[in-house]
Amino acid sequence: MRGGVIGVGVLLLLLGLAAAGSEFSAAIQERFSGLRTLRAEFVQRKQLKLLNHELKISGEFCLEKGGRLAWRVAEPMRYNCILEEDKLTQWDEDTGRVLELPAGKLPWLSMLFRSLDSWLTADLKVLSRDFEVREEPAARRLLLTPRSGTLAELVRELEFNFDPELTRLERVRIVEVNGDVLLIEFRDLRWNQPIPEEKWRPDAR
Repeated sequence: MRGGVIGVGVLLLLLGLAAAGSEFSAAIQERFSGLRTLRAEFVQRKQLKLLNHELKISGEFCLEKGGRLAWRVAEPMRYNCILEEDKLTQWDEDTGRVLELPAGKLPWLSMLFRSLDSWLTADLKVLSRDFEVREEPAARRLLLTPRSGTLAELVRELEFNFDPELTRLERVRIVEVNGDVLLIEFRDLRWNQPIPEEKWRPDAR
């Protein structure tokens, strides 16, 4: 579950990537500032350092500015996670059960949604407060290092890679403190299009 939750957090963080005020980051900010909804397919690979083994999952995510995010895994098993301001709801195919966790049991969830509006408007102050940001314009890449807090205990570095026109995020690479590496690749990104209501149902297939 942790890999999925980290992935969800990263998808929210990418909305605040216009961090340093350069032409590179300003171009990214311009692309993301008008975002209202986002939907895309993803392939996630996790390289486990200790086991020298790769885990692969694929599926779809949906996000709306109002405060909901769906992380829907389709292969090799079905697992859905819906994040809202006051709760996290998840469903998995193995048990067929829906589990709902209130924000009171997940302190990071309230923090995440308090910051969501700032991330959606690419607020420099929010991002620079929590991360050291380095730009590599020639490689169309941003590198983020958590300064402190819960995320710093899990993640050593985040790497965001963009397409040549800086119109879409192609890949996120996360190096965890334990040496594991999480790679998320995106395709078929759809901006500001209606998201079917069924995508917000945790048990919808």
